[in-house]
Amino acid sequence: MRTVELAAQFHGVAAGPSETERSGFSAVTTISRAAFGVDIRVLFGAGEAVIADAVEIAAEIEFVVDGAGR
Repeated sequence: MRTVELAAQFHGVAAGPSETERSGFSAVTTISRAAFGVDIRVLFGAGEAVIADAVEIAAEIEFVVDGAGR
C-alpha cells in the first residue's frame, strides 16, 4: 500500500443553517500511475500515448459541526 500526502488549503469557518458550523478545505496533488503499479500504454496513430502517466487528484472538503452537540 502506498500513501499520498495532500497539502490542504484552509478556506475558513462559516455559520451554516440550523446552528451548524462549517469549515472548508481544498487539496490538490499529482501522482504517477506507474508508481502505483498501473502501466497503461495505449498507442494511437503515430505511436503517441493517449493516457498520461500523471494523474491529478483534487478534493474539496467541508466539515460540519452540529451546534446541538456542543
